[in-house]
Amino acid sequence: MKTVREAIEEKDLQRAHRNLINLADNNEELMQEIRWIKKGTIL
Repeated sequence: MKTVREAIEEKDLQRAHRNLINLADNNEELMQEIRWIKKGTIL
């Protein structure tokens, strides 16, 4: 799997865009887990 940087360097902007969306989704999931942990909610 290409990183965003590799995809941009290769001018594969659609792949770069998809990878950025996936990173944003993963970041939101991690932030939600952190909020649950701070509230004491067990995953």
